Amino acid sequence: VGEPKPQAPSAGMIAPGLLDRHYAPDNTLWLVIGPPAAARTWLAEQIRTYTANGLRVGLLAPDEDVALLGGPGVDAEALGPADAPETIARNLFAALRALDARQPDIMLARDIGALGIARAVRDRLTRAAAGRVIRL
Repeated sequence: VGEPKPQAPSAGMIAPGLLDRHYAPDNTLWLVIGPPAAARTWLAEQIRTYTANGLRVGLLAPDEDVALLGGPGVDAEALGPADAPETIARNLFAALRALDARQPDIMLARDIGALGIARAVRDRLTRAAAGRVIRL
């Protein structure tokens, strides 16, 4: 009996990291991109609206945002200091999975910029949000 022949990869296959939706949580995630103060204001408004309607909000954000925006009805995962994008990048997937596992009704995240490794964080959050991005 002959050796099995290797199968050629399908021409339609693409690396998972290149998909528009990658590492997306089971729960709906919205990403806000914009100046930090404006993004925090948007997050605060969303949190007020959702919690006023009895929904539990999952917040994925830098430490400073979690300290400002956390409270009743908010289940937060702090990613690290806003001025330490390497730390945020290192913590991102574990924090995203941990927050998603707690099954909040809605998940919100803040972008940390587009310079250096922060750009990679933005890309991954954009893909995890499956296109649900608010640009301020």
